[in-house]
Amino acid sequence: MPDLDVRVNELGLQGRCCTQIMVQLALEERGEENDQMTDAVGVLCLGLFSGLGCGALSGGALAMALLAGGPRAGAPVHGDLVAELVDWFRAQHGATDCDALLDGDPAARFTRCPGIVGATYAQAHDILDAHGLLRG
Repeated sequence: MPDLDVRVNELGLQGRCCTQIMVQLALEERGEENDQMTDAVGVLCLGLFSGLGCGALSGGALAMALLAGGPRAGAPVHGDLVAELVDWFRAQHGATDCDALLDGDPAARFTRCPGIVGATYAQAHDILDAHGLLRG
């Protein structure tokens, strides 16, 4: 994943939220484009626009599904792998809600979120790799 941080920042500057960036990264890694999917996951931005679940985390789960084979019946990403990502995320950041991660300051998303997105994408990737589920 060369230049992951650069790509995260580029997508952020294009107006993509954390969830959309995670999905876009996974699609790019698969060599695919799907603007409709990337736009659709925008409903998860900023914790469902309510400060709830972090978009990098929900996007990480979506990215795992894409990287492990895509959105199809029987995709090999199971709840235990997503739970592994959630446990890692909580251990790293102390919370899983957008508001808590930003300390209630929505403007902090411009400084804090790019690093969270890049690290979460890399961790999702590592989890799949450790379980032999990265699509070759």
